[in-house]
Amino acid sequence: MAAKSSRRPYVRRHWSLAQRLDYYTDKSGGPDACWPWTGSPDTCGYGHMRWQGKPRRVTRLLWEDIHGPIPPSLCVCHDCDNPPCCNPAHLFLGTHQANMTDMARKGRVRHGNRRGMNGSKAKLTDDQVREIRALQGTATLEEVGRRYGVSFSTIGMIWRRDTWFHI
Repeated sequence: MAAKSSRRPYVRRHWSLAQRLDYYTDKSGGPDACWPWTGSPDTCGYGHMRWQGKPRRVTRLLWEDIHGPIPPSLCVCHDCDNPPCCNPAHLFLGTHQANMTDMARKGRVRHGNRRGMNGSKAKLTDDQVREIRALQGTATLEEVGRRYGVSFSTIGMIWRRDTWFHI
């Protein structure tokens, strides 16, 4: 006897939107939990699928299926701040500005006013940048880059004040 396949059956083209949404949504956590999208995500982690020949965010499709059309000036936002969540109880409509304000209030801003060593990808401290600037003219870009574990182009941008200009 052949082993049972763990693969999902092929999603049929004739399935309704509700059937497709339900098929790829994990509701095992219960009605109050986040319901993660188990299908393909977009580059930001939100559920994503093709519907009627167009790529669409799942939260927008879900909202439209339950509540009807979304006004052009509004976004579907998450109360739970969990991009793959498809629980309708966690979704609400809001303007882009309201969504950005909510994001900042909850401390989820990844970039913007965060400069220097407070940036999400910073490898150097403010003091190291001061040291690097003091080395300008006494060492090569490559030597300084190796010493601080960054590329020579990073050192060049620091020396020209293209980056870390606030120091």
